[in-house]
Amino acid sequence: MDFLIPHNKKHHRICVAVASLKLVFILTPKVASNAILDALGRYHGISNARTWSDRSVFPAMTLDEVRYQVPDWPRIMFVRNPFDRLIGTYEYHIRAMKLTSSWTLKQLGFRVDMTFRDFLLKALVDPEADEHLAYQCWQSDRVDFLGRFENLDDDWKRLRDGFRIDLPLLDVINSSGDHRDRRQYFDEPELQHRVESAYDIDLRTFNYGL
Repeated sequence: MDFLIPHNKKHHRICVAVASLKLVFILTPKVASNAILDALGRYHGISNARTWSDRSVFPAMTLDEVRYQVPDWPRIMFVRNPFDRLIGTYEYHIRAMKLTSSWTLKQLGFRVDMTFRDFLLKALVDPEADEHLAYQCWQSDRVDFLGRFENLDDDWKRLRDGFRIDLPLLDVINSSGDHRDRRQYFDEPELQHRVESAYDIDLRTFNYGL
């Protein structure tokens, strides 16, 4: 296979080192991670390469392993507004009743009948407890290409052009669907302030806001 075999795995910092491209993709749940895995798979003639639970196609590496094994390879990362990422996690795993696809969220006591407010208050107790809630900035140790979910198609094209790689275009996978304007979710100043406090490092580093 084209992908380095890890000797250790860690919960949040999921990286894919693609040997044929000599690139490292730092992946974050609810930031087009499955679409990126799928595109990488199609580039290598592999179908169904997007499954997070199946590491046989794309073995996971931690950032520590990347620093040790392939320290000079360029690192690719996409980020998303933390407010929208929380909404996406809620809409996909809670509202769409797909909680079973996240074992950790279920084990932490999240339920499909939770209101967004209840979900949010529980999520903010310890965002690092689950990969769908974890801070993104902690994953960006050194990044050579930073793309944004909000500009996904254009930034993917910029990646393809910049590295001169004919990667397939991204498909929409595991979409949270259309939902209300984010301000309608965070209509209580208290909720907005709690998110701003909890995700301050992401908001400041990537210049996001409500």
